Amino acid sequence: MIKKFEKKHIFYFIIGAFVAITISTLPGLQEENKNIFFIFFCGFIGIIGMIVPGLSGSYILLILGNYNLLVKECINTFHQDINALIYLSIFFIGMVFGLLTLSKFISWLFKKYRNETLAIICGFILGSLIFIWPIRSAESTALLEIISPIKKELNLNGNLNAYVNDNYKLIFLIIIGYFSLIFLQNLSNRKNV
Repeated sequence: MIKKFEKKHIFYFIIGAFVAITISTLPGLQEENKNIFFIFFCGFIGIIGMIVPGLSGSYILLILGNYNLLVKECINTFHQDINALIYLSIFFIGMVFGLLTLSKFISWLFKKYRNETLAIICGFILGSLIFIWPIRSAESTALLEIISPIKKELNLNGNLNAYVNDNYKLIFLIIIGYFSLIFLQNLSNRKNV
């Protein structure tokens, strides 16, 4: 989508990848924070994962330490506990505020700096592969702890190394995904003509 690719776009691409890798490798806060302003901030920042490709809103909440509070506890108990309802309401207000302000900001970026913004987003997507590529140990990421039931479903028996070492399958699936996207893009272009 970048019509004229220049050297400066490589710089923006690297910045995007660096930011995504940094976010993906940050250790999460250990204690949840029930401060109303912090919960609003979690909603504001968490919505980034919905707007910007390559960043996960859930992972951002894990880093901020409020994933369990907001997603697991409050959603299950908001109909019984007034505090949970208040936390969810403030979180939702933060999300709406973030959606309105960040979407306008990103729209402005696309109008003024379209190619640079696309390069940064491509960097985000590439950098976020460190988050989904299963080459990290179960101890090094909270995500793998969350998906441990999925690993058992796949009969991995907690042994992620047996799955990780079979990188040929992963690379093959990436190639299939890439060519599927090319095919769908060509199909879409034919329908638009």
